[in-house]
Amino acid sequence: MLTIGTNGNATCTVNKKYLRFSGYNFLLVSLGLISLVTSLSTESWVAYALFVGGILFCLSLSMRNQQLFEFSIFTLLTYVFTLEVVVHYLGHPINIRLRDLSLIPISLLLLRYSTKIFKSFSWWACTLGLFFYTCLGVIIHSTPGIQALESAIPYIIGIEYFFVIRYSKSDLSFVDLYKFIYVVCFFFTIGQTIAGFNVDQRNGIFGVFGLGAYSAFVLLYPIYEYSKWSVNQGTLRSTLISIVISVAILIMAECKAQVVLLFIALLIIGLIQRKVNLRPVISIVLVSFLVCVAVNLLTEIYPRFKSAMTLNGAQGYIFGNSNWGIYQYGRFEALINVYSRQSTTLLKIIGNGLGSAASLDIVFLKEAGKVAYQPYFVRLYGLYYGYDLTGLSKLFLDGGIVLPICFLSVYVRTLLADIKSLRSTDKNVFVKAAVCLSFLINASYAFTYADGINDRDMAFAAIICALVIKQVDQLNTYHKQYQV
Repeated sequence: MLTIGTNGNATCTVNKKYLRFSGYNFLLVSLGLISLVTSLSTESWVAYALFVGGILFCLSLSMRNQQLFEFSIFTLLTYVFTLEVVVHYLGHPINIRLRDLSLIPISLLLLRYSTKIFKSFSWWACTLGLFFYTCLGVIIHSTPGIQALESAIPYIIGIEYFFVIRYSKSDLSFVDLYKFIYVVCFFFTIGQTIAGFNVDQRNGIFGVFGLGAYSAFVLLYPIYEYSKWSVNQGTLRSTLISIVISVAILIMAECKAQVVLLFIALLIIGLIQRKVNLRPVISIVLVSFLVCVAVNLLTEIYPRFKSAMTLNGAQGYIFGNSNWGIYQYGRFEALINVYSRQSTTLLKIIGNGLGSAASLDIVFLKEAGKVAYQPYFVRLYGLYYGYDLTGLSKLFLDGGIVLPICFLSVYVRTLLADIKSLRSTDKNVFVKAAVCLSFLINASYAFTYADGINDRDMAFAAIICALVIKQVDQLNTYHKQYQV
């Protein structure tokens, strides 16, 4: 891990990295804005796809693994965000599916590690499972093949990132990349707030509807600083600054649950440390004070949230219909209604195939002036029935009981592995495990309450899970060597 400012060489290296990151952003924003000269005509967007795809391909081939990984992240965020802005805010008619060009860098990086990855049983299990569910909707409900394939894109992105990190030959560096994106997003969020953007769309460069991934991303910084401080590798000042900045971002984006989840994570990490000292005690007192301040700020800025501050109010807000006047039912009410009406027990078990449930891309396609394909459940219940408000709904409706069980098994394995890492006396292991725990806590909320299945959320979840599992494997190796 690089410490900024310890010497001239370190500072120079970091500055070069940030210049490179800025260059990536400038290039990708430019490529996104070039889409303004395209239209919905087939010739126009195909020419654009070939032009941009060629640039991304050539650049990717020329990069080393670390640079290609960084470039893939920026392509997923910056380029996709720019295209969404062109459609959503500039009202320009383009084919929103051009975002799928972001697959090029990560796919090329995957091929570089293919020798290890393609020998893995889990890789082939994921690939065959994805192929099965992509075909299932085509067979059962006559879902057009292109629609089923497009619905598989978030899963493809998530799988690729997971296996790239899991089987990378050397550790990929994340810290400087994270800090750069965090700072950019912080100023973007301030600008979006001042400009009066809808609270669900103040997501930095995480896209118009990227709130789930952005809020999880924001949580990692204060946990990182806090965990370093708790093992005498950081300062209380840096910890407090990180908490204040992240809470400010979450309040601007009205991420009420994430404010609470942040402090839950801080408390758990303080209590779970193997070495008992005064710092966890201080942290509990500090966190209790800060959570009171944060909750009061939320209720002052968003008065309608006050109704959720009682036990009955919170239950109604979570399990009832919190989108008053927009959706017919709350997310869980709608899911229970739709799932219980499945025609056969078999469909309840194996699902209806990818592309059966609603997608947020329907909004973009309509804004772009293109007639959107209506997925199976949208044709049955309408777009505003309410079942599509959570990622859990898509797992159940697309994959029956099987797909949620697969996700849950990965989640539980990752959580248990992470807890084991948190009990390590190795300070670096503890810090990484603490950061991963904060994401796992947020992931449990994102997939059960919010729409946790889109390009960024899937990729981000895959990155964190892969890092946790990889870290635990290294920890297990250390234990075996120590015992011998």
